[in-house]
Amino acid sequence: MMAQTIDSTAWLTFGLTVIPAAYALLRPWIKARIAAQKDKQLKRDLEIADNFAQAIVAEMAVMSGMSNADRREAAVQFLINEMANLGKAISKENAAAKVEAAYQKYKRQVNNNR
Repeated sequence: MMAQTIDSTAWLTFGLTVIPAAYALLRPWIKARIAAQKDKQLKRDLEIADNFAQAIVAEMAVMSGMSNADRREAAVQFLINEMANLGKAISKENAAAKVEAAYQKYKRQVNNNR
């Protein structure tokens, strides 16, 4: 009976020592892995937003019935809606920045083709 008590106590002590130590050692590594995954996902989401912005800017540029401000606003709203359809959230400020960057790229391409 005494030998079983010592074995149980030894295992309990071992568990209470090793588990917190392993947690303390693995926690930073796990946090870094999670952060890396989030960064990869964010980069993919931003690439998708860039692609949508470039597509809509090219379409909006040829619409002559709208003012520049109306086209920009429509492009931003399109980008927000398309990202929402994919289950991704993008702020209005980020969408506006993506649209503006796509517009500047579009202008450079048009000027280079002349």
